[in-house]
Amino acid sequence: MARTRTFFMASELLIFVLIFSGCTRRPAETEELEVGSPAPAFKLPDMSGQEITLSQFKGKVVTYCSVCDGPVFSGQKVAVIGGGNAALEAIDDMVKIAEHVYVVSVTPYTGDQVLVERVRAAGNVTEFMEHEVLSISGGTLVDGIEIRDLKTRKKKMLAVGGIFVEIGLIPNSELVKGFTILNEQGEVVVNCRNETDVPGLFAAGDVTNVPEKQIVISACEGAKAALQAHKYLQRL
Repeated sequence: MARTRTFFMASELLIFVLIFSGCTRRPAETEELEVGSPAPAFKLPDMSGQEITLSQFKGKVVTYCSVCDGPVFSGQKVAVIGGGNAALEAIDDMVKIAEHVYVVSVTPYTGDQVLVERVRAAGNVTEFMEHEVLSISGGTLVDGIEIRDLKTRKKKMLAVGGIFVEIGLIPNSELVKGFTILNEQGEVVVNCRNETDVPGLFAAGDVTNVPEKQIVISACEGAKAALQAHKYLQRL
């Protein structure tokens, strides 16, 4: 998310509201947090053997959201990397859109059984359980991935027009660990006003327990948190 900066003047306090995917502490009695869930750091070699990250192909048919980008791959072969609920939901989305879906996971499925059964009932899914991604290939756009069986060490090349990385997200909440309540997933617990259990501390976006991790939701939650912070300062 692009960094935005908003300034509030109230009761001789200067409030910095920084909205971005990292985190920082604000020099004031009221703090607003927009601490994102960073995209997984997926490092692997390209076909020439040089190390790259999947983020280098972001926007070049490597995506982290089947709901957002799925229709782009209508009639194409795609790969979904992951085996949990995030991956299963992406597979369920893509079997209705793509010609074929390859599933690559280092473990057997770990998600809800109802999703596993639904995915396995689809006729256009090929599973590569206990496989790892070795490399990705492509120029302007991705055109394939190389995978390897973790047991036999046998390698295989899959020709795909898109890759969905669905291995989960880790809330970047280390800044406030021990200072405010976090849930089991490490998300900052907030109410409908973006308030934490600490007076004057507000949180918004992917770092919170608000469901669905989407930029549009984070932006709206950030606006809510800013307004609540403003109201809080008015009453000091």
